[in-house]
Amino acid sequence: MMKNTSLISAVILAALPLASALAADDWAPKLYGDLRAQAQFQSDNDYETEIYQANLGLKGIYKNNGLMVRYNTRLQYSDNFGDASAFNDIELIDANLIVAYKNLGGFFIGEGTTGTWVDLYSKVDIHESNSMEPSSNGHLFEQAKYGHNQLAYFTPKFKGDWGTLWFKAAIITPNDSNDADADVLGLRALYHSEHFNLVINRAEVDDKMLPTDDNYVRWAVASDVRWHNFTLAALAELNQDSPKKIKDTYATALTYSLDNIDFGISYQQRRYESEANKDDQTLTIASVKYHFDQHITLFAEGAVYKHDPDTISGNSNNDNNINLGFIFKY
Repeated sequence: MMKNTSLISAVILAALPLASALAADDWAPKLYGDLRAQAQFQSDNDYETEIYQANLGLKGIYKNNGLMVRYNTRLQYSDNFGDASAFNDIELIDANLIVAYKNLGGFFIGEGTTGTWVDLYSKVDIHESNSMEPSSNGHLFEQAKYGHNQLAYFTPKFKGDWGTLWFKAAIITPNDSNDADADVLGLRALYHSEHFNLVINRAEVDDKMLPTDDNYVRWAVASDVRWHNFTLAALAELNQDSPKKIKDTYATALTYSLDNIDFGISYQQRRYESEANKDDQTLTIASVKYHFDQHITLFAEGAVYKHDPDTISGNSNNDNNINLGFIFKY
């Protein structure tokens, strides 16, 4: 681990003068990142103060005669990545390109945050300490926030007085030696208007990735409505042949912004195929974020889990918790 850390540090130090030297160019990479600390009070665990996450990245965009290239690389540190996660304490968690040309659409190539999270799950994944991050206390969704080896195509946007409509298709291949060229195949339709958005996604996981003989199909539908300073979002995750025998998961989230303060509350419920063997699991979260300015945010968050008879995630204890935190962004 120390060897990997030293290598990553060397790459960062080498990249900093390059970013500075190219700062005069519009397409030059821009350094960004954050440092996140919290005090956590979790049932059945000792009180803990921690730097629970830190990010450091370079991103930028290049445009020329209808061609657009957007690039992003990001290192993430967390001392909470568990053995069940594919990510280590320090991970190059984003490394991707978006290449698009005029009215032909474009491609996403690389790894990192999935389009499924960006387009659907981000609507209800609104909290800081209890979220879909691998370092988080956990969540009830089957969908993961990050994916390895992604290739996606998105169509041009079709705009009218009724709103905007476009489509996406993606292949994710985290395993390159299982005789399946498409480990996960995703198809998505997106509709956006001024106050209402609707996204439908279908993901199919090849049985070669699973301990079962059937492909796993997961439908997700997400929408949100915005009026004044309120945003109400909802998501439904519907499973067919889930290896964990999960039938469906539902979530709602309500946010309200007042000047530089954001209030958020959300509720998730997971149901299994057989209620005789496994009870419903629920998660309720409430949070308040105070944005001192564009760089500093303070937050308070509480979560109540109902997770018997089994744990929600292999990465954490998923116990009731209260968190007080500080975020510095640059």
